[in-house]
Amino acid sequence: MPASNGKRRFLAVCYIVEGVLFFAYSLWRLVINPLQFYRAPPALESAAKIFILLMLIAGIFFISRALILLKGAIKPSKSDLIKSILSIFL
Repeated sequence: MPASNGKRRFLAVCYIVEGVLFFAYSLWRLVINPLQFYRAPPALESAAKIFILLMLIAGIFFISRALILLKGAIKPSKSDLIKSILSIFL
């Protein structure tokens, strides 16, 4: 097995895990158990909802990127791995 296939699979697994976690958490906080603020300024409430929406979009992006990686349509780069590792902390 060439090193690029192992790298591609590892990155695809990272992307799938991140995507599912981001998607599930944002869906939980937007639909199932929405965020509730008590005496918070409207700007802060809006900023929190925008952040959760961005997490939903990031989840969809990571899942779609993983599927594209697994198909072999694109080659993984070092920056893809760096983005994956740094975005875990979101």
